[in-house]
Amino acid sequence: STSVTATGLPNSGSTVYVRLYYRMTAGGSWLYTDTLYKSSGGITSPASGSVLNSTSQVFQWASGAAEYYLQVGSSAGGNDYYDSGSLGTSTSATVTGLPTSGKVVYARLWYRKTAGGAWIYADYIYGGFNEPFKGLASNWSQDFGVWNAQEYYSTVGTAGYSNTSTYNQTYTDVDYSANLLRLGENSSANRLIIRASGAVGSDGHYANEYTFQYDRNGNFSVYKRVNGVPGILQNWVSSSVVNKNSQWNTLRVVAIGNNLYFYINGTRVWSGSDTSLASGGRVGVGMYQDTTSADNGFYVNWANLVVPSASQAAAFSSQETLSVSNSQSSGASSGLLNGNQDKSSL
Repeated sequence: STSVTATGLPNSGSTVYVRLYYRMTAGGSWLYTDTLYKSSGGITSPASGSVLNSTSQVFQWASGAAEYYLQVGSSAGGNDYYDSGSLGTSTSATVTGLPTSGKVVYARLWYRKTAGGAWIYADYIYGGFNEPFKGLASNWSQDFGVWNAQEYYSTVGTAGYSNTSTYNQTYTDVDYSANLLRLGENSSANRLIIRASGAVGSDGHYANEYTFQYDRNGNFSVYKRVNGVPGILQNWVSSSVVNKNSQWNTLRVVAIGNNLYFYINGTRVWSGSDTSLASGGRVGVGMYQDTTSADNGFYVNWANLVVPSASQAAAFSSQETLSVSNSQSSGASSGLLNGNQDKSSL
């Protein structure tokens, strides 16, 4: 048979996973293929994973169930922002008092298909930020060094140190991008930071962090720090996708669970899996200035972050395969082995 009818499927907009097993010959080994589907229904606006830019938001969902109610909170299943009670067959609700500081917001839409039937729910997640800067950086902490918000968010650096600035919220799974420009020394690191936690050390680094970096010479690297100890995920290596010298580069990091993906100017340059910093932390930007260079400047044109929903994370992971199966903390990865976290060439 080449077909089957499945019943009891959700109509909540959630992801449905289908695995088809088959064998090529009678008595042969079983093989399988996996396919993802998006069920109909569920919250249609705002889209799960989007940024909420207002303290008041209308939530809308598709019709088709006998009864609904909506909870919105600061944690999955929470209702500290909103608890509607029964909404009958209504397909919308207005929620007020929502945060707009990038804090993650969780929505749970309960429904039952028939009157008096069992309650079923689907979860949705919102949060993140869109920072054009342009004179404002009120949600950013100057963790090390002096930073200025004018046309761009910028710093001139501190000789021999890493200047670091992070956003005042904590995140675990993220899709985080920023548009960066560096003037001055060619081999110093310019970076995105995720899952930063603990104290900021005397060198400007967080005790715990992942850093995704490029330099003006066209190299990139991926490092981590765990309890203040640096480790290499990808040592400095050249890439043709890095815009050299005084050109803008857009860096993007997607972190889903233990899996990390690094993009430069729209091209994936590295991916890998690491379990060191699974509990989340801040995101940020940073740069290193050596002790001899002059005319340094590090500029952030914009920074965006979205928090992927469970279905978006599953879909992304199914489309993007990892190029490195395990973290490489020994420094054995290919690249320019005479560098470190802050410089591609010592």
